[in-house]
Amino acid sequence: MEQYEIMSPRTAPLSARPERLSFRFAREGERLAVELRTRGRGASCFLVFWLIGWTVGCVFLAGLVIRDPNVFHILFALPFWASWVFVFCQILYTTFGREYFMLDRRGAAHGRKVFVQISQRYVPLDEVKHFQVYRSSVTENDQPIFGIEMTTLGKTLHMARGLESNERNWLIGQFNDHLASLQAASAPLVADRSTPDDESAWTHEDENGETMPARPKHKSARGRRVLTLADQAVEPPSDCRWRREDAFSEIVFSWRGKFHPLAFGGALFITLFWNGIVSVFVCGLLGIGQAPVPPGMMWWGLFVFLIPFEAIGAVIFLGLLAVLAEPFHVRRWTIGRSHVEARSTWFGVGPGRNWLVVSLDRLEVLPGPGSRLTRFNLFGKSDELASMGDFSDNTRGSFKLSLVDHDNNELCALGNLTEGEARWIGDTILRERPRWFGD
Repeated sequence: MEQYEIMSPRTAPLSARPERLSFRFAREGERLAVELRTRGRGASCFLVFWLIGWTVGCVFLAGLVIRDPNVFHILFALPFWASWVFVFCQILYTTFGREYFMLDRRGAAHGRKVFVQISQRYVPLDEVKHFQVYRSSVTENDQPIFGIEMTTLGKTLHMARGLESNERNWLIGQFNDHLASLQAASAPLVADRSTPDDESAWTHEDENGETMPARPKHKSARGRRVLTLADQAVEPPSDCRWRREDAFSEIVFSWRGKFHPLAFGGALFITLFWNGIVSVFVCGLLGIGQAPVPPGMMWWGLFVFLIPFEAIGAVIFLGLLAVLAEPFHVRRWTIGRSHVEARSTWFGVGPGRNWLVVSLDRLEVLPGPGSRLTRFNLFGKSDELASMGDFSDNTRGSFKLSLVDHDNNELCALGNLTEGEARWIGDTILRERPRWFGD
């Protein structure tokens, strides 16, 4: 079998610059800036012609609803109007969309624009770890689509999806090289934040389970890290969604959901499209509209036929309600003197669970359920992180903080965290509950 040398993004040699770049690139002094066009401009040309014909039908239906605004006409028109809005937004995004990224001594800034700003994120320099290739969950013609991933102490950042491999590899090299120079110039600032590279922040275990001295960026063969007390208190990452609240004898970490406009728009489109079509047939069963289904075998056949479609429509509608209710979703972890309590509520109602804590052996940070432990090196070949012993390149940024007792059993785990959040909460437990660890 042909062998490929696996190189980390920080140590791989810089790829040669392509003869022509499909994006704007500037690197001057301590500032690196990139501006990319949104991928899919070819497909948008086809969608424009499709939308012209679709618009004619939508205008006809609008006139029909205006002349005779009954329930059947409105339900019949909803899928057509929802599709028109969705395709129109897609054409705007693929035709006029722009993606920009800037990296300087203050940090990394990323955003997307379609005439106006539609998304923006800023990450301080001391929270940026490195850049690498990632594999998107979206495919095109049954082929995977790759992009660039910036791993941070918080959520990972994905950009430049669909860029040609030679441009992507060269750009990753430029990003990592510029990041290394910036972090070297601001080393005191980075050290002050007590990042995971600090020797005091981690220990690790070898393949035989023996505890080894901590080393910067040391890789655990088992894909997990054991937390030890850092010299300085670990601060939460800049994009941390968790908040600490101190009660009389308890420490409470709370997380509240937020409204996502894009998720709401997608859920609303699917709901209107699917349930609009199903509602037209339901109207026929109920005798509403211009083509009611007469009683008999055809009526019962259509009734039974629509049951699974109605069930799917109900699930889709519940998903829309879940998106709307997300701002009222609260997760709460209470760290008492001798117990840990977890509760997840919607509108203040939800299940909870308690664990009695007598003593603990250690705290571990490890990839959470559903994490994808595969990354791609600069040559496009995949490798399993478990074999490389570096779980910090988890492409979904999902980690969990595990409380392990002296019998090597997991007592409980706080999941759906970023690496920085897991380290911050773990460091708080180590400092505030030393009695649990025999200190």
